[in-house]
Amino acid sequence: MEIENRILMEIMKAYWKIHYATSCILIYYIGSLSWFISFNLI
Repeated sequence: MEIENRILMEIMKAYWKIHYATSCILIYYIGSLSWFISFNLI
């Protein structure tokens, strides 16, 4: 049971790292895209 919990913890840590990274990329992409659109409109 102890080993299973440790594996589960590692999976959760990896999942949150991936989730955080994809969130950052998505926010950056949307931000740069909206900046690009507004720059073209002016």
